[in-house]
Amino acid sequence: MTFESTNPPSSGAPRPSDDILVRVNIALLRTLQQYVPPEIQFQFDLPAKEKLPGEPTVCLFLYDIQEDLELRHGESRVYQTGDGKFAPGRVNIRCCYLVTYWEPAQSQPALANGQSMVVMNTVLNALLNLHLDREVEQYLQRPVSLQVIAPSERLSSLGNFWQSLGDRPRLSLGFTVTVPLELAVPDDEKPVPPVMQAGALSTPSATPVLEALAQTFRRALVAAVLPGLDGMPTARVQLERLAVSCLNDGSKLDVPARISVAGLLDSACHKAVTAWLGTPGSWPDAVKALHDAKVDTGGLTEIKPLKSGGQPVD
Repeated sequence: MTFESTNPPSSGAPRPSDDILVRVNIALLRTLQQYVPPEIQFQFDLPAKEKLPGEPTVCLFLYDIQEDLELRHGESRVYQTGDGKFAPGRVNIRCCYLVTYWEPAQSQPALANGQSMVVMNTVLNALLNLHLDREVEQYLQRPVSLQVIAPSERLSSLGNFWQSLGDRPRLSLGFTVTVPLELAVPDDEKPVPPVMQAGALSTPSATPVLEALAQTFRRALVAAVLPGLDGMPTARVQLERLAVSCLNDGSKLDVPARISVAGLLDSACHKAVTAWLGTPGSWPDAVKALHDAKVDTGGLTEIKPLKSGGQPVD
């Protein structure tokens, strides 16, 4: 059985990629060369046991690359006024390195101030001072974070690591470099026109003038409806508990655009209140300013009496 790819063949040049890994290596090399003696060589892998370096060499081995989830956060894409597009999104990448020093085999034992110790000391100083080197960030064109760690935190077992290389353990230094990697931008992304004027969104609100108007409206409602409910001892209590608010439309502060009436009413009170609210022409002159406002009765709830079986009366 054979399978054919459903993807169309690629044509033209490959999509551009962010070369941040290459630039991190170059930035590390430039920094180390400022501290390490000039006769020391550098390479970015581990030497084979059968082919050790013929000269003193510092090896920087990039053994792990992963997304730094600890630094993941919501970062808005920056708007570029030049082309009217947003800058590419970024993902923080953590690069884990192991640094070792190699030199031709010597019959003499290593000393406290031997060359291997001196070289690794300069390497440690270079890495710890990397954040002070402004040229590094200028070269990378983005922020960089470096942390010296124990190699065993990223390698399953340091002893097994050296055993797999067929060599005896030696002094090593582990560190991580975290840098943002720029993501690709869709080909069909179109320019976005700039915002030339900023302002707050208009939202309905109640000003002191509208709050006073709402109280006047509630008193007018009670005065108009209560006489028709004479003989109902709870009518006044129900009407006095109604919540009335006047809101503007967000553009004109003291001009009412909506009247909201909410509360619990029995069937008789509910019928009388909704009937009065539905006839603005009968409203008194005290609330004349509200005649053109929209009346919202969604908050009014009718409480119907229950039958003997617990069902509400129709």
